[in-house]
Amino acid sequence: MKRFFVLMMSFFAVGGCGGGGSTPRPPSPLTVYIALGDSVSASPNVNPNVVESWPFLLGTKINATSVQDLAVNSATIETVLGQEIPQISPAATLVTLMVGANDFARMAPSTDMSEFRLKYQQALVSIHTRVPAARIVLVNEVNVTFLPCCSAQQFAPLGPTFIAGNRAIDSFYPQYTVVDIACNPGSYNPSFYPQSDVHPNQAGHDQLASLVYEYLLGNGAAPQTTCPPYMQ
Repeated sequence: MKRFFVLMMSFFAVGGCGGGGSTPRPPSPLTVYIALGDSVSASPNVNPNVVESWPFLLGTKINATSVQDLAVNSATIETVLGQEIPQISPAATLVTLMVGANDFARMAPSTDMSEFRLKYQQALVSIHTRVPAARIVLVNEVNVTFLPCCSAQQFAPLGPTFIAGNRAIDSFYPQYTVVDIACNPGSYNPSFYPQSDVHPNQAGHDQLASLVYEYLLGNGAAPQTTCPPYMQ
């Protein structure tokens, strides 16, 4: 079992709609955008086939004048607290937070998320303290056991942990916008992932940027408590 979790840690070193006129924009200016999180947000450093990661694609969609991707490979919520948040520009008007996969991989098969949720809440307080006026958007995690890399039976213990972890993140709704990629069937399209990797390819980053953008426009659904088979 110890070898199993070492293996998992290696795995996890982990458009908008148009009408007949101008492209719709989020209701308030989001000109200075900061992305926090793990290797999915920092993916060009992990997957050389990714030319532009979803935070920079999103920055283009919202017409941001500045995009700062502070995400770190293998990041956990503690990494966000200790390394990423202190670097946030005080001028930030939008902050996205996508973190949890590495935490969940380390915690499996436990489903006790009390400590993770507490640290996640501390991160939100720290972001607010640094940039009180910024909009903060949370992105939960895909259930990796439904990705091509991790569908084998040996990875089954991860499933309940990822479900519990996503519910912990979702619990911050409606105070915060939560982009529910965990229950979005499109997030599990096999063509969005290399066969042996949890990190999306370029098509996966394009899809993720478009989904987050829809939530910024107010078109996203509330996070679901259950959405078989991904969350049940």
